Amino acid sequence: MLLLALLVVGAFALVLLAEKRRRERLAHVRAAFLVSIPAPPEHGPVLKDVALRGGAVRMRVPRQWAEEYPDEDRASFHDPGNLARVLRLSATDVASAPDGPRAFLQARAGGQATTIDELPEGCLLLRALDASREDGRDVVVFRWLSAAPLASARVRLASFSFSVPERLALDPLTRDVVALLDHEIRSARLS
Repeated sequence: MLLLALLVVGAFALVLLAEKRRRERLAHVRAAFLVSIPAPPEHGPVLKDVALRGGAVRMRVPRQWAEEYPDEDRASFHDPGNLARVLRLSATDVASAPDGPRAFLQARAGGQATTIDELPEGCLLLRALDASREDGRDVVVFRWLSAAPLASARVRLASFSFSVPERLALDPLTRDVVALLDHEIRSARLS
């Protein structure tokens, strides 16, 4: 009986240690994403222009990525070489917050650690990172939310989320793809 109790306590300690390491790894990924995204690789993939069917957002993604458009305001893109890496894009128009787009983005972020950057033409870009589960797998989701002022006190919101398996979050290829996406999302045209 004592041996069984020791095994249970040992297994519990291992689970706690694994969870602590997972939290530390996620904190490292979050800090790297929010503080210091490297420049995209000089010799990255060939890119192609893509746009939501409604025309609200235009951007570039790697040419070999497959495209899916479930409706005019949403799309997803994935690398056929690794189907677990998925970029999802959606757009919507909302009434501008009384305090402006920055306050609106901060309210959307809630208590999460985020950054908000100013982009040309009055646009703002919020970045955040989440841990989640998709299809029974632990994933890390890199999130960008762009807000562009429109006429008549409205704001166009474009949401970009890039999901990768948690075990690949610190992978050099993932780092390069995130850097490329960050650059392309900053250059995306919201109209």
